[in-house]
Amino acid sequence: MGCCKCEEHGWLDPQDVVWKDPADGKGYCVFHAPVKDAEITAKAFNSLVMKRIFENYCSDDGSVCQLTGIVVPGVFKFPEYEHKIGVRVNLSNSVFAGAVSISKTATSGLDFRNVIFKDSFSASHARLISTSFKECKFCKTVKCISSEFIGVDFSSAQFIGFADFSMSTFGRVNDTNLSENERTNFSNASFQNRAKYSETNFIEYVDFSNIRTRKQKISINAVSEESIKKILFKSNDVEFISIKICSFKMFLSGRPSLMLYTFSRTVK
Repeated sequence: MGCCKCEEHGWLDPQDVVWKDPADGKGYCVFHAPVKDAEITAKAFNSLVMKRIFENYCSDDGSVCQLTGIVVPGVFKFPEYEHKIGVRVNLSNSVFAGAVSISKTATSGLDFRNVIFKDSFSASHARLISTSFKECKFCKTVKCISSEFIGVDFSSAQFIGFADFSMSTFGRVNDTNLSENERTNFSNASFQNRAKYSETNFIEYVDFSNIRTRKQKISINAVSEESIKKILFKSNDVEFISIKICSFKMFLSGRPSLMLYTFSRTVK
């Protein structure tokens, strides 16, 4: 009998069992064994993961690299090189126990849906296309500085720690004719700490509708008038947002409908 998690997540190549749970007898492979029972170093584990990704990278059949439900025991860092556009890596429903970095990487098709990042997450100086963080839980700091996001889905994500998207660009720098699937989405996301979008360039519409915050404000600072026109949100779902450009400071009105917020609204 193979790994129970490989079976649960539909792996086409179920892995050998390396540990059995004494409570129920279920077997787990090296990718799915609990951290304390995996008996593998973070470095060795990362090498196994990158081997699977690289094998898919070298394939031209358009297949998905299956890494769903894995349990990453330590720090994980994607290599700093440009992945072939179209190669898809499915890491959904996984748990990353250590810090994760996909900084200085240009890639598309990463699927992090419903992933738990227990430590910090960094995607600075990166270019992410068609990447999903839907329903993810970021337990600590998120740092996405000076990156480019095209069609990235953060909908229903939970940001527990400070989230910094400063100096990043949402949309293609040289192409404003994006489809709705290429727009970045923060709808229904929750921010339990500060979120900072300073000197951020919103080239394409970015959806902040139905986001949830606590007392900490979401700060959108030093952005252009054109960028402000690309921000979509529902004001009655946000406890407090500040938008600042030059010497002007604007606050949300009490209008409950989805709206495009521009200079003409409630300037104070």
